Amino acid sequence: MNNILEYSAICTKIKAMEAKLLNKETYDKLIKSQNVKEALTFINDNTSYSNVFKNIDIDNLHRPEVERILTLAKYQDYSKLYKFASQKQRQFLKIYMLYYETYTLKIILRYCVSGHISEITSNDAYIDETVSFFSKYSDVDFKALLDIAYTIIGPHSELSRLSQYLDKFIDALKGTVYYAPLYNIYMHDSSTQEPSILDYELCIDMVCFKSIWKIIKKNFKAKEQDDLKACIGSSIDLANIDWIYRSKRYYDMSEIEIYSILIPIHHKLSKQDIKNFINTKDQDDFKNTFLRCYYGLKYPKLSAKFIQSDISFETLSKRMVGLISSSRVRKRPYSIVSINDYLYRKEIEISNIIRIIESIKYELPKEEILKNR
Repeated sequence: MNNILEYSAICTKIKAMEAKLLNKETYDKLIKSQNVKEALTFINDNTSYSNVFKNIDIDNLHRPEVERILTLAKYQDYSKLYKFASQKQRQFLKIYMLYYETYTLKIILRYCVSGHISEITSNDAYIDETVSFFSKYSDVDFKALLDIAYTIIGPHSELSRLSQYLDKFIDALKGTVYYAPLYNIYMHDSSTQEPSILDYELCIDMVCFKSIWKIIKKNFKAKEQDDLKACIGSSIDLANIDWIYRSKRYYDMSEIEIYSILIPIHHKLSKQDIKNFINTKDQDDFKNTFLRCYYGLKYPKLSAKFIQSDISFETLSKRMVGLISSSRVRKRPYSIVSINDYLYRKEIEISNIIRIIESIKYELPKEEILKNR
């Protein structure tokens, strides 16, 4: 009864917002679009995303711009939930704020490295809404970070300017959880190799996940911790497996290098499981190892689709985390997992839309688009 009273307001709001998520029929119609313009027109005319595409010329949009515009819809939903949230529920929402901060910090760094920071800073509407959003809920001063990037980097990507920007970038993060870890990397021993942007990105990821785990342990009771660790812990486990898979398949990284990029949090994976994945000899060995781990044993039918190459590992991970999240919501509909489940589904929906648009752009078969949704 207490939970119903505590969560009735925000869960009622979530129900109303869930009704606007894309259903199978809408996805099917979107996938039938003949080109990107037709797909974007369909999204603008038939979904809840029309408000973020208003006053935008969809004829000249490219993938990065579409992704940034759809991200604004995610921020709008966060704001709506925040208004209905109690102090305790707002502690949970800090977890998603960490996700959003991490994503945006890494995007800024990547665009600085590529010399394309002006593509973000010149889009006034996107910048204004993004900065406004973070100024309300985040300790990170994104306006300062973007202003510094535009001033120092501009349309260039010379290493000298990048080093100068990193100094200012890290300095602007004083007072946040990111400052000390990033500063320690920046002030590396001069006898060692210069840190790469990947080193800074990995550091931001580590700060994010460690902070999330602290929030869960500090603010929630046993049952809520169990629910959140099941949802978020499984996503961390699967992310680690995915990073091992990619590092071995595409980058030929050493065992020590692989361990250095993994999130030091284990939910259902033991240290031995991680070692088993790292020691696999080829793709078949990796897939067989997955079948023997907790997730392969818990979800054999879904895992079989990955083993048979019917779906990608990314799709497998999304579906598994979705199943875990939805099962927890069914058991405790008036609880913190209802908020997590909605925000996770919104994240996946945006990811699906971007993937579908990319697939249409490159004229992939409709069946290929469908199976990895």
